[in-house]
Amino acid sequence: MKRPGWRGLAYHLTRLEGLLWVASIVIVLVIGIALSWRFWDELRDGGQDSLSTTVRNVALVVGGVVALLVAVWRSRVAERQAAASQHQSEAARRQANTAQQGLLNERYQRGTEMLGSEVLSVRLGGIYALQRLAQEHPQEFHIQAMQLFCAFARNPTGSEEKRGPRYGVFYREEPREIPLLREDVQAVLSAIGDRGDDGIRLERAASFTLDLYGADIGGVSLAHANLSGADLQRANLVHARVESVTLSGADLRGANLHRAFLSGGNLSRARLGGANLSWVTAIDGEMEGADLAGANLCEATLTWANLSGVNFGHADLSRARLDFANLSGARFGKARRTTYSSPPVSEEVVARLTQSQFDEAIADPGNPPKIEAGVVDIETNEPLVWRGRSIAPESRSVVQSVMAGRGWDWAP
Repeated sequence: MKRPGWRGLAYHLTRLEGLLWVASIVIVLVIGIALSWRFWDELRDGGQDSLSTTVRNVALVVGGVVALLVAVWRSRVAERQAAASQHQSEAARRQANTAQQGLLNERYQRGTEMLGSEVLSVRLGGIYALQRLAQEHPQEFHIQAMQLFCAFARNPTGSEEKRGPRYGVFYREEPREIPLLREDVQAVLSAIGDRGDDGIRLERAASFTLDLYGADIGGVSLAHANLSGADLQRANLVHARVESVTLSGADLRGANLHRAFLSGGNLSRARLGGANLSWVTAIDGEMEGADLAGANLCEATLTWANLSGVNFGHADLSRARLDFANLSGARFGKARRTTYSSPPVSEEVVARLTQSQFDEAIADPGNPPKIEAGVVDIETNEPLVWRGRSIAPESRSVVQSVMAGRGWDWAP
C-alpha cells in the first residue's frame, strides 16, 4: 500500500482534529445530560434555594468544560498562526538568500570576465573586484579567487604593457636598473600576499596550496606579504624585492632568485634545493631549518641571518657574506651528482666556502655547525674547522636582538 505524502498526512490530521472537536461537544452534552439526570430530583422537588444552587453548580461545571475547550481551541489557532508566520519568514529568508547568492555569483562571474580582458584597466578592475569579494565572503569565494589569481600569475592574459625600469641600490654594488613586473601581475600578487588570517585558515582546512609553479614574476615588489607554503618551484624571481615577506614552508626548489632582495624575510623550513640565490641580499633573514642543499649562494649577503639548522649540503657559498650569521646546528656536506651525458658522468660535489667565511659567522657553543668529512676550504684545500665566534651563554636570550643588528654579545 502506498504511504500518504506530507499533504495527505496533514489532511488526515485535520480530519482527526475535526473529529476530536465533535467528540468534545458530544462529551459536553453528555456531561450536561448526566448532571441534569443526577440532579433531576432536586430540580423537580427542591425549594427555590436548592434549585438555584443546583442550576448554578451544573452551569459552573458545563461552563468550565466549555471554557477549557475554548482555551484549547484558541491555543491551537495561535500555534497554527505562529507556524504559518514562521513558514512565511523562512520562505522569505530562503528567497533573500537565493537572491543574494545570485548577486554574489554574478559579481564573481563579472570579475572573471574582466580578468580576461585585453584592456589593462579592466583587468585591474577585475582583480580588485575579486579581491574584495573574497574578503567579504571568504567561505564562498576565497579559495576560488586565489586559484584564479595564481592561474593569472602563471599565465597572464592581455598584451604586456611596457613599463620603464626602476633603479635599485644593492649592497656592495653600484645602483643599477632592475626590471619592473607587469602592473596587473603585480596587483594579483599583492592581492595574494595581502590575504588575511581567515583566508589562510580556510586554505589550511582545505589543504589548498598557492600554485605559482614556474611563474615568471621577476621584479615583483612585495612587503610584509604572506606567501607561506606557496609552491614556487622553478619560478622566476630575478630582482624580486620581497622585503619582510613570509615564505615559511614554501617550495622554492629550482627557483631563480638571482639578485633578489629578501632582507627581513621569513624562509624558515623553506625548500630551496637547487635554487639560484646568487647575489641575493638576505640581511637579518629568518631561515631556520631551511633546505639549501645544492643551492647557488655565490656572492649572497647573509649578514645577521638566522641560518640555524639549515641544511646547506653541497651548496655553493663562494664569496658569500656570513658576517654574524647564526650557523647553530647548520650542516655542510657533500653529494654525488650525475650528469646525464653519453656516457653519464658521476662526480662528488661538496659545499663550497672558505675558512675565513666560516670564521665570520656565530653559533651557539653547545650546537656548532656540523661539517662532513671531505668539506674543505676551496682556496687552501684544508678541511674546514669551526672556530668562529660563538654566541655567549649569557646572550642567548637576546639572540633576536643580535640578529636584528641592535647589538651583540659574543665571545671568541
